[in-house]
Amino acid sequence: MRRKGSEQTVSKRSIAAREADAHAQSLDAYVARSVASEHYARLQMIFSGTVALALLAVAIVTDSQGAGLALALPIVFFAYAFEQWQDARGGRESLRHDVIALSNVLYQDATVINRVLEDEMIHEYLQNLLQAALNDEEFGRAYWKQAVRPFVEHGEKGFREDWRYRIDLASLPASVEVPVPQPNAFAIEPGDFWNLGSTATYRQHVKQPRDEYYVGCTFSLRDLPDWFRDEGFLLRELTHLSSHQREALAATFTGSWVESGENGAEAAWGVAATLFRCELKIAGRELVPEAVQLGELGVRWRFAVDDELREALADPVEVRISVSTFQPRDQAYFPVNITLPTRHPTVQFSYGQTTLSAEDVEASVFFSAEQPYRPELIDHDEEAKRIELRTAADDWVFAGSGCMFLWTDRAPTGAPVGAES
Repeated sequence: MRRKGSEQTVSKRSIAAREADAHAQSLDAYVARSVASEHYARLQMIFSGTVALALLAVAIVTDSQGAGLALALPIVFFAYAFEQWQDARGGRESLRHDVIALSNVLYQDATVINRVLEDEMIHEYLQNLLQAALNDEEFGRAYWKQAVRPFVEHGEKGFREDWRYRIDLASLPASVEVPVPQPNAFAIEPGDFWNLGSTATYRQHVKQPRDEYYVGCTFSLRDLPDWFRDEGFLLRELTHLSSHQREALAATFTGSWVESGENGAEAAWGVAATLFRCELKIAGRELVPEAVQLGELGVRWRFAVDDELREALADPVEVRISVSTFQPRDQAYFPVNITLPTRHPTVQFSYGQTTLSAEDVEASVFFSAEQPYRPELIDHDEEAKRIELRTAADDWVFAGSGCMFLWTDRAPTGAPVGAES
């Protein structure tokens, strides 16, 4: 049986029409102010010229010294008015060229706009568009400050497009020995853990890339919020270990950074790769981790960003992160949290290599988005044991959104793989 909803798309034409209308209103208002300034300067010039000519006529006819002295003031005023008129005409001509250039830029993609215009100009123009579209200057300014500007500033950290996140849950075929030196060695047992693999693929543009990025997991749910506060993470997972296993790690590894090639690196890197292995590709280039952090808190791999990669990140590039770790069988859920503004995300949860039944697995969505999430976009293929959460190509999902996959594991914890209750 396959439950599949029909996908509804938002009309690009109607959105473009609204944007163009707001754009036109804002420019019309700006041009109108410029034309009014030019007319005012022209009136000043005509008035001062008329007064000057009248006084000049009086001076010639009467040969009056007082009239001649009085002539100086309107002449000065006439010169000032003529200068203002010229400035206004030049400003309007300059505005005409700027409007044409700016209009061409605004209909390009985001990367072109970021290269051509300064941030302050982009922000000011967005605020003007809001005020014109809402037909209320104060309301438009307040809406910009309270709703739009925080989103834009958060987006300075980067935004993601075409985000694809695949989670694969599978039975663990055999025990996995974790190579912690004796007497602290332990094993990941099939009756207590699932195999967990995940792959995140997306396009990202970062205006100011960091010097280093991390991919990691924490061993305890209570420590996860602390890891979310570090903005250098590209992907965070939860690999929940028992208190005994975390203590075994803490007895051997301090949680400090261990770089490749240094004394003791082989042991730390071996344990870290057993518990949490990851691969990272950016712009088609595979990055090799330069250091690992391992301890009671979790595993964190560190990747350095060189000048070549920094330049590549200035434009949208593909980022691909693959992870292999473990999921406790008594943790019957898998959360997904979206930490950056994301366009067109898709999340897929596959459980075909487990003993879980389709009727025991479900998805819960909590997307904060441009459009309310439509339940019909959840596709649960019960034969393939796969759930996919889709969005339309134009849908934006804001930071803090996410979803959760929940299930009932009818095999008792600690039971051999494949056992049924």
